[in-house]
Amino acid sequence: MWRAFRDGALTNLSNPKSLLFYGALFSTLAPANASNQDLALLAATPGVIAALWYCSLALSVSAMRRWRGASYWGSRVGGGVLVAFGVAFLTIR
Repeated sequence: MWRAFRDGALTNLSNPKSLLFYGALFSTLAPANASNQDLALLAATPGVIAALWYCSLALSVSAMRRWRGASYWGSRVGGGVLVAFGVAFLTIR
């Protein structure tokens, strides 16, 4: 498990698009008189949110694997959601 975590973290941290996006975002959102603590909090927030999201996703997927047939129904539900989004996108004027 730690190997997968390490590989994912290194992949995400070495992605220049993520670094450039957050650098551009922070430079426009950070106030000029922000303290170092404010800047650290601003920089840490997306990382914490992403970590919570990916941990909850991994836990839910691993829990689904325990139930027989969950992969089948999970794929069907996920596909249905994507089709619904596509239809909604096409019908928006």
